[in-house]
Amino acid sequence: MLWDEKRKRIAIQVAPEDSSSSYKLTFSEAQNSADIGAKAFLRHVGVSIETKVDLALEWNQKDQMFEARLPGL
Repeated sequence: MLWDEKRKRIAIQVAPEDSSSSYKLTFSEAQNSADIGAKAFLRHVGVSIETKVDLALEWNQKDQMFEARLPGL
């Protein structure tokens, strides 16, 4: 996971499977969605979100990652 404080955006990018600093995605084909538990990461970058949120992801082709703007920031 990546954090862009200036733009208030998070991003997820592929990490090596053996990376100890990666986050697991859980996919739901029935809902065409994925879940990620990143509360510790958000706390680390100083963002507090107390409830589950749904975010629309945008594909960043240049950097090969998904990006999303966090609500209320």
